[in-house]
Amino acid sequence: MQDSTVTATDTIHYGPVPVSQAFSGGALMMEQSPVDSSQEDNHDGDSVVTDVVAVICILAILFTLKKMVNVLPSMLSCLFRWKEALDLEYNVKLGRDRNIIFLVMILPACLLATRYSLYAPDFISTMDISGKFFSYVGILIGYLLVRAAADFATGTRKIDKRAYSAAKMLFLTFFSLGTLFCIVTAGLLSFTELPYETVRSVILYISGALYLLLIFRKAQIFSHYCSVLSTILYLCSLEIVPTGLLVASAMIL
Repeated sequence: MQDSTVTATDTIHYGPVPVSQAFSGGALMMEQSPVDSSQEDNHDGDSVVTDVVAVICILAILFTLKKMVNVLPSMLSCLFRWKEALDLEYNVKLGRDRNIIFLVMILPACLLATRYSLYAPDFISTMDISGKFFSYVGILIGYLLVRAAADFATGTRKIDKRAYSAAKMLFLTFFSLGTLFCIVTAGLLSFTELPYETVRSVILYISGALYLLLIFRKAQIFSHYCSVLSTILYLCSLEIVPTGLLVASAMIL
């Protein structure tokens, strides 16, 4: 039987050793490091927040599904004709259903932004999943408040009040449709092997195209009821300035 006693001539190794010497002397000489379970706990905690919100969103969509089916044709028509925005605004029931759908789409939009980092300033990129989600909720609320302040400061002295209201509320229609389109697109692309950045780019392109169409439809409404100069001023105050601040914050922060 071979003697495994360590003598004075033996060399004692500390830390990692080569594989060829790992089993020298009949003992496994490998450095052990404890497993940090806090990372798994943090990951589970982060996913629980978004999972719970996702369940709430699904329940809210199911609860308002009848309203969504009822108002969706009118909302889709706004993509093709600017006068449909006026018809939607004149119909009190459809307008109310559209407003409810907009509120329901806020949390799904924030989940989508969290999943694909649609708004990615440096301070958000260092956060965990739950921190990103709540940051997006706060940013969206702030963006809506800026839009409300711009609306309050603009006034309706040079345009018909109902036409102005239709143009203003058209954002709710496009926001809701854009969120639905992006969710469906992301869901379909998840069955493909497209990389994450490609899916993210597709969602950004859809959002950008819909926003440009929103500005064009608003310009049609304003130009029909007021002068070209007033149209430009309305577009700047209601759309370009609030969205410009949002984009600038993503570049600066």
